[in-house]
Amino acid sequence: MALDDFYTRLSLGQLFKDDEWVDGEHFSDAVDTTGFHQALVLLNVGTVGRSGAIQCHIDESADAGSSDPWTEVPGSDFPTINENNDDSAFMGRVLLGARKRYIRFHLTLTGHDSFLGGIILLDPYDTSNSTDFAYGI
Repeated sequence: MALDDFYTRLSLGQLFKDDEWVDGEHFSDAVDTTGFHQALVLLNVGTVGRSGAIQCHIDESADAGSSDPWTEVPGSDFPTINENNDDSAFMGRVLLGARKRYIRFHLTLTGHDSFLGGIILLDPYDTSNSTDFAYGI
C-alpha cells in the first residue's frame, strides 16, 4: 500500500497574520466549512506585553452572521495566554459534523499589545484509504 499524501487534501487558511495586535476584540474572516470533516486551529504567540493577556476561542454561525448571530463553540477556549506562557504555539481541533457552516477565530487582548498569528487547516472527509464498514449508524 502506498503512503497517503494526506497534505494534498488539506486546505490552509490564514486567520490572523503574524503581527502586533492591539488591545480589544478581533475577529477573523468567516471560514466556510462545507465539505470538511475537521479543522485544526493553530495560534502562534510571540511576546505578550507585561500585564497583558490573550483569550481566544472559535465562534460559529449558520450564515456568517447575516441573520444567525455568531456564538461561541462550547469548549473551544484556548488557555489564557500571558507573559508566563507566551512565545508558544497552541492548537485546537474542531470536529465539524456538529457545528454550523461557518466558523471564525475570536481574540480578546487586554492590558497590552501582543504579537501573534493564527492559521486554520481544514481536512475533508476522505474515505479513499478506509476499510469498508459493515454498516453505518
